[in-house]
Amino acid sequence: MNKVITQRIQSIDMLRGLVILIMLLDHVRERFFLHMQVSDPMDVTATDPALFFSRFAAHFCAPIFVFLTGLSAWLYAHPANGIPRSASRFLVRRGLFLIALEFTLITFSWMGSYHTVWLQVIWVLGLSMLVLAALLHVPIGIIFAAHGAQKLFGWFGGYGLQGTGAWMDSIGLAPGVLMAFLAGSAEFFGGLALVLGLLTRPAAAALAFAMLIAIFSVHFQNGLFMSNNGYEFGLALLAASVSLLFSGAGKASIDALISRKV
Repeated sequence: MNKVITQRIQSIDMLRGLVILIMLLDHVRERFFLHMQVSDPMDVTATDPALFFSRFAAHFCAPIFVFLTGLSAWLYAHPANGIPRSASRFLVRRGLFLIALEFTLITFSWMGSYHTVWLQVIWVLGLSMLVLAALLHVPIGIIFAAHGAQKLFGWFGGYGLQGTGAWMDSIGLAPGVLMAFLAGSAEFFGGLALVLGLLTRPAAAALAFAMLIAIFSVHFQNGLFMSNNGYEFGLALLAASVSLLFSGAGKASIDALISRKV
């Protein structure tokens, strides 16, 4: 029987411990400075240096904890055994747990009741995890769907099928209206599929193909940078589509739910 050996990363634990110590210092500082009431402890002209620097150091605690949240998600998705895992489910479960902890145990420990709910660092960490889980595929889907809506419906300042079709005709993609319909449909419905986590790989394949056409028929001759109408943005969308084509939407998706039911 193979024994699974787990090893913590000491540098991360040391950083986390240092932040906890700084937070502890920040939480007890008022006990030592009750005789020095100041309106703003960050005002160097009216604050004792010890009070100022203890408060100044505490400003780094929450950002470092949020950074470590993202780092922990990356480490979970890239374990030492080399077999990648989806971070979505990990982030959703941990995020919901932290938010529930803030609303229940932590609120009661601070207030002694639930008449007032204080949403502090733990809640922010939980919310950040949920947002990070969504960022794995939702924003790219929104971007694609918005561009498709411009082509199909004329939304968000777009030209609709007729206007986009006329432009496609002018650059040699004929028949223009049909090309506009195909490109717009791939982007709009493919983008919605990415947002929902439904049929993610087929949608990503269609979007990757659409981006290849856009890059080489419209932008490639203008160079890389967007300032010259180059293919920089299209290349980023292509890379995201190819990544989702291989990885899928992860365990926190409709695709994963369907696969578990089948």
